[in-house]
Amino acid sequence: MAYVHVAHDCRIEDNVILANSVQLGGHVHIGSHVIIGGTTPVHQFCKVGDHAMIGGGFRVVQDVPPYILAAGEPLKFNGLNSLGLRRKGFSPKVRKLIKEAYQSIYQSNINVSSALRKIRDSIDTTVPEIQKIIESVNKSCKDLKIALSTSSSTSVVNRVMDIRMDIYWWNPGLRTSGWSLSVLSFSPGVTTFTIL
Repeated sequence: MAYVHVAHDCRIEDNVILANSVQLGGHVHIGSHVIIGGTTPVHQFCKVGDHAMIGGGFRVVQDVPPYILAAGEPLKFNGLNSLGLRRKGFSPKVRKLIKEAYQSIYQSNINVSSALRKIRDSIDTTVPEIQKIIESVNKSCKDLKIALSTSSSTSVVNRVMDIRMDIYWWNPGLRTSGWSLSVLSFSPGVTTFTIL
């Protein structure tokens, strides 16, 4: 639509809707069938997963996993993109599996590693959509912030211990490990971290 800016080295897959004044920083990857609401800036090197929908006017400063609705300041998981998935022909069974996977990640008060283990143990991981969710969470440290920002303060402490995983920072080609994160502050719904 009008006044959209796509910076250098961006990848935009098929059937994407970018509303008025969406601004994409460099090296952004937008998956297929994504909808981004108007006046939304997307920070450089961020990835937005397939079939995700981002509400208008919210800043995207971390990766957005596939199949979800993302909204709020800071941007966070706001449920599944159920209507979009239904319109695109996802079966009720697959939609239910996607919902169960994201409930494990965002609404179960366990850390991310435990949530992924729970998904592998209890959900059919041969389903391509579930594989895509697991891959998305494993590849991104920025989407962990989405998971953490929806946590209660007690589960944040559990999740902090889980962040000792390999982190792919701003440059996807730069692989670093052993980062130490410390909690600056947290309250239900908002958590601030610093990288040491």
